Amino acid sequence: MKIGYLFGAELKIWKSTFIVFIPALLLGRIIECIILFCTVFAHELAHCLVARAFGLRVISIEIMPFGLKAKMEDLTLLPAYGEALVASAGPLLNLFFGS
Repeated sequence: MKIGYLFGAELKIWKSTFIVFIPALLLGRIIECIILFCTVFAHELAHCLVARAFGLRVISIEIMPFGLKAKMEDLTLLPAYGEALVASAGPLLNLFFGS
């Protein structure tokens, strides 16, 4: 289900994603679930922003029950260092969050 656009990319959410929040709500862990979701979303967004900096078009960002997925133009259009930077952007953001 399309919910809007973010930095020119279509933002979609799978309806089954909401099922993940039900156990968290019942167990009183909704805050932890939201924090985890925001961390994973920021990780994927880091990939997208670096790809856009290299001129690649981000087509969509899909929010799925157990993760996110960014669809973008073919990374092989980039030089090797650009592809490496796009790939490492998310994990580097996670390291930043963890420190």
